[in-house]
Amino acid sequence: MIWFFRLSVLAYFASVALAAVRYPDEVPVHFDVNGNADAFQGRGIAVLSMAVIGLVLTGLLGLCLHHFPRASLKHINVPHKSFWLQPQNTDTLRRMLRNDLAWIGGCVMTLMTVMLLITVKVADDPQPSLGTVGVIALVVFLVAVCGHIILMYTRRYRPPRP
Repeated sequence: MIWFFRLSVLAYFASVALAAVRYPDEVPVHFDVNGNADAFQGRGIAVLSMAVIGLVLTGLLGLCLHHFPRASLKHINVPHKSFWLQPQNTDTLRRMLRNDLAWIGGCVMTLMTVMLLITVKVADDPQPSLGTVGVIALVVFLVAVCGHIILMYTRRYRPPRP
């Protein structure tokens, strides 16, 4: 899943570059519960904010992914912890945890990319709105992340049968 995280990061920063070129002078940067824009900023501030948020999030997730192979597992909470902390299983556990974090990080970056692309598309509209695509993106994100978390706690970390 590391590839998914990396691809989603590339897509996000490509979207930031697109926004820098395509945004009008005033950009919708916040949407209310109905999906209608309720806050605007200048193009430069909006693009800079999105770039900084992406850099911070990517840096944080990248740092965690980079340190998983060496970090202590003492405070990790997984089902069947005693099995996974046996020396012969820790490498597999680290790989699985790293892939899970990469999946969730990739989902977050993909959601951010989709929302950014929606704002690029609707920025010129007289009444900018996230619309149905924004709602669908959010629902797909929630289903993907919650589904993976359920998988993690029900099947993924179940010890293999002898």
